[in-house]
Amino acid sequence: MVKDRLLSYEEALAAILSRARTFGTEGVGLSQAIGRVLSEPVFSVHPMPRFDNSAVDGFAISEADRMKLEESGSLMLDLGKTVAAGDPIPEAPIAEGVAAYVLTGARVPERTSAIVMQEDAVMEGTQVRLSGSACAGQHIRFAGEEYEVGTELLPANTLLNPAGASMAASSGKRDIRVWRRPKVGMLFTGNELTPPGYELHGTQIYESNSYGIEAALRELGIESFERVHSPDVEAPTVTALGGLVMRNDVVITSGGVSVGQYDTVKSAMKEAGIQTEFWGVAIKPGKPFYFGLFREDGRTVPVFGLPGNPMSALVTFAVLVEPFLRSCQGLDPLIEEFEGRTAKPLRKKKGRLEFVPTIAVWRDREWVLEPLERRGSHMLGGLAFANSWIKLPPESDCIEAGGIVSFVHTPWRSK
Repeated sequence: MVKDRLLSYEEALAAILSRARTFGTEGVGLSQAIGRVLSEPVFSVHPMPRFDNSAVDGFAISEADRMKLEESGSLMLDLGKTVAAGDPIPEAPIAEGVAAYVLTGARVPERTSAIVMQEDAVMEGTQVRLSGSACAGQHIRFAGEEYEVGTELLPANTLLNPAGASMAASSGKRDIRVWRRPKVGMLFTGNELTPPGYELHGTQIYESNSYGIEAALRELGIESFERVHSPDVEAPTVTALGGLVMRNDVVITSGGVSVGQYDTVKSAMKEAGIQTEFWGVAIKPGKPFYFGLFREDGRTVPVFGLPGNPMSALVTFAVLVEPFLRSCQGLDPLIEEFEGRTAKPLRKKKGRLEFVPTIAVWRDREWVLEPLERRGSHMLGGLAFANSWIKLPPESDCIEAGGIVSFVHTPWRSK
């Protein structure tokens, strides 16, 4: 627990990720596993291919006939049976002087040396004339050439994409075990807040943070959450927090974590039995960020307190909470950083890492960054159109136009 100073962004993220853990596993149908993370590896239960089969539509020939074709460049053979994919196993091996017509994916007869493509053959009644040459094994997919029985096809902690799903299906998997996604409880505080769609009275404003956080959770695949609103009064806030930590795996609050008279969430956290890990991070926006833990009956529930300003809430969720939720699902929590050239000068006070919403465009073999003008902690206008954030380091106070800066793409990258 850190009380006496602001943590750097790196310290805060490290402290949060040190508490990350998975929330158990569940079995789901393969179709429902797309976008989920495997909790255990997938192994092959048979070789791939299962048997020698043809890679083309063509004619299967014996080794003796292949050598004759190799020598002469032309060969007339009797036409044998046609074999298609899914047909029973050919009863007889390929015989010298006979060519079996095999379709793509069909099991080749035993003793087949090569397949001559249909394009290099001419049918003449009950015979076929082959031309060209054929090397041993030509156009044959051999059993086990991709993998053998017991091969690890997909390691644990693999994000299942369409190709991975197809591979799992090809191994015979119908159900698959994945890491369970956490259930998230959300608490949003503020006397002034009214849900969208209702008439505003006096100095009320529409509550927007929960919708942004909900959208961000859905992009992570998290569909199980509850939303609670509380006024800026400690008692109902304590009650709301107490219920949320008992019913959920993770709790996220927004508002009430600063130092104002009506910022009651921090004290309510304590009353609800939540232990503070740290409060305050040297970033802009998002300085009054809170992280705590609720422990009871062997359960540990992480609690994140986001600032109430809309841009601060979304930025801190993306750079501090989302990495935690990704790690809990077996995903890499870290966001890849890039370098780009800012098209405009940037000014800030020294002392805090600042996330500047920007539009990153790949132009002339480099990233060109267009910082957005509206970037106050209460402003969503710029963030809604940004696809990235510039990371201005704490020691910087001025970056001239054309300067090289680090940036990361936002999790919800604009198209």
